[in-house]
Amino acid sequence: MLSINQYGFVASMRIVIDEVPVAESKPHMVQQRDLRVNDPFPELLEYVNKIDMSTMPLELHSHTPWVVVLMKCADKWRAAHEGAIPKNFAEKKEFKALIKSEAMDWAKSANFEEAINNASVLYESKELSEDLKKIFESPKMGSNTFWSVVEAIREFYRE
Repeated sequence: MLSINQYGFVASMRIVIDEVPVAESKPHMVQQRDLRVNDPFPELLEYVNKIDMSTMPLELHSHTPWVVVLMKCADKWRAAHEGAIPKNFAEKKEFKALIKSEAMDWAKSANFEEAINNASVLYESKELSEDLKKIFESPKMGSNTFWSVVEAIREFYRE
């Protein structure tokens, strides 16, 4: 519906529509990456568990994906800290030192440097924001293409 009020040269126009979903393409907040490092899906866990980095030759060791390096070091950390992940600055610094100590040859271990640079994915909170929780509770789920996509994302987070 289009509502127009005119008084001589002064006018106002109002467009009334039900809803226009808009997704911010460049959000101002820091993007969180959910790589499922804390709660890996079964296939990722199986893949990581098959890898024995202690017996690898240097060439394979230096080409192991940083996510695997991070998960292996996180397992060692948890074993030594009653299942907990690094929480404060000192523990995070100690965890990064653990990652560095696992490299066979630091000069050839860019993957270990990547693991250190991305260690925050291990101890970042994966809790949903309040705004996202409100969107996921919307009664409009499935009413159009946008809400169908939102519903699929909600199901992904439930699993």
